[in-house]
Amino acid sequence: MTRLLPFNDPALQDDTERQFVLARNMNGDAESGVGGLYVRLFPVEKVLQPEEVISVNGIGDTFCGALAHTLSQGRRIQDVVAFAQRAASLSLRSREAVSPGLKGLRTVVA
Repeated sequence: MTRLLPFNDPALQDDTERQFVLARNMNGDAESGVGGLYVRLFPVEKVLQPEEVISVNGIGDTFCGALAHTLSQGRRIQDVVAFAQRAASLSLRSREAVSPGLKGLRTVVA
């Protein structure tokens, strides 16, 4: 995930989040509106074996749909990527572009 942070973004000060700030506006120029560049790679929750993958159709749509659904509930992206990965994993193991198993998937976010 990559995003430009506003000049006063809390991630610039947060001990957990600032480790992902790749570049920071250090000249104090608030007029630019840019405070830094946030770059974060999320680890894969589970690596599937080749024989587990039935179809790759719809994987990106499933991932983005699950992500959009949870983000629309006011959750932070950092907290829901694993959920979206689980959803995509179900579709990888299905002949359907969107796995019927998604109906049983529930969001478990702290």
